[in-house]
Amino acid sequence: MKDKNQCLLDVLTIPADFEDGIIYSDPGFNTHKSAKNQTTKGLYDTLFGVFERNWSAIKAYESLKDPKNDIVLEMGCADMPLFESFKVMRMFPNYIGVDIRKDYLSAAAPRNRKDVLAICADLTKPLPIKDESISAIAIDEVIEHIPQDGNLALFREAYRILKPGGKIFLATPVNTRDREFHNTKDEESLGHIFFWNTEDLEEELMKIGFTSMDKKWGYSISSKIKIGEIKKSLHPEVNKFIEDISDMYGGPVARALALSAKDVVNGGCRFTITK
Repeated sequence: MKDKNQCLLDVLTIPADFEDGIIYSDPGFNTHKSAKNQTTKGLYDTLFGVFERNWSAIKAYESLKDPKNDIVLEMGCADMPLFESFKVMRMFPNYIGVDIRKDYLSAAAPRNRKDVLAICADLTKPLPIKDESISAIAIDEVIEHIPQDGNLALFREAYRILKPGGKIFLATPVNTRDREFHNTKDEESLGHIFFWNTEDLEEELMKIGFTSMDKKWGYSISSKIKIGEIKKSLHPEVNKFIEDISDMYGGPVARALALSAKDVVNGGCRFTITK
C-alpha cells in the first residue's frame, strides 16, 4: 500500500494500522460481514453524481484556504464517488472518507491513494479524528438514513472536528413546516427513515454552535413535486429549453434540470453550514 500524505495521518487519534487500505475505528469492524455492495450505476445515479456530488466537490474545494494541506472529509462516503467527482474536475484535495460499511470501502478504488484515507466507523459515534483538524465536510444523501438523535450526534461530531470557519456541504431530501415533499412510508424502500424540516434543522444547528446556514434548492429524485408545478414559475423560454431536453434525453434528465432552477422549493436542498 502507498504511504499516505502526512497531513492525513496527523489528524488521527488512533494508530494508522491498515487492512486493505482501510483504518478501522473499532476492531469489531474487521470481522463484520455486511451485504454485498448493491450500488447500481443507472440513469438516476448518474444524475445524482452530476447534480449533487459535483456540487459538493466544487464547493468543498473552493472553500479550502490551503488545498495542499487542508483536508476534505466525507461522512457516509460509501465507495467514494465524491473523490471521483474531484478527479473529473482535476481537483485533488487531501480526502478522508468515512463509512460504516466495510464492503463499500473495500470496493472504493481510491482507498490506496496517497491523498486518500478510508476509515470504517459509525458516524453517530466519536470519530478517530482530532479536534478542529478538518477544513470541509461533505455529506451527500446520508442523514435521511439516520434517526434524528443520530443526526444530532453526527452534527455535533462534525462541529468538533471542523476548523473555525470550516464548512459542511450537505445535500439531502427535506420538508418545510409548510409542505411535505417526502415521507418515510413512501420512501421506505430507499432506506429513508427521517426527514428534517429545514426550519428545525437550522434551529438545531445553531444550538450546536454553527454560525450560519445557507440553502439552495435542487434536484431530488424522490420529491413528490411535479414538473408541471415547477414550470409555472419558470420563464417560457426556460420551459421550452426543458421540453427540448426532455425530447433529446428523456423526462428524468429534464426533471433534474427543472428541479435545479433557481428558487424552486422542491424538497431537495443543498446546505452550506459554517462553523
